Amino acid sequence: MRLISEFFNKSFQFSLRIQRTRQPRLPIGIQERTFQLIEDRLKLLDYDGPVALSCDDTKLLPSFRPYYDHDLGGYYLVGHVGEPYQIADIETFREVTTSHSLEKATKV
Repeated sequence: MRLISEFFNKSFQFSLRIQRTRQPRLPIGIQERTFQLIEDRLKLLDYDGPVALSCDDTKLLPSFRPYYDHDLGGYYLVGHVGEPYQIADIETFREVTTSHSLEKATKV
């Protein structure tokens, strides 16, 4: 963002943030809709170059986080080893995060 601020004024940066918040969030995991959303974003940028999908061993600061997935219609706990865990309410979130039943992930 700093590089952009050297060339564009603050109102432009603000409008970029607004545009980013209005775009649909990527779903949990890699699925068909993920590719469609990426394709749509690349079209908005008028980009027609190469694209790659990869994974790495990026180290994480281990933590749990609620994430709302519109496609699945609910909040899910991410940041642990295994599949996303659906959380129904704040009490479930507290129980799961304090019970030590889930192992925090250390890599992406």
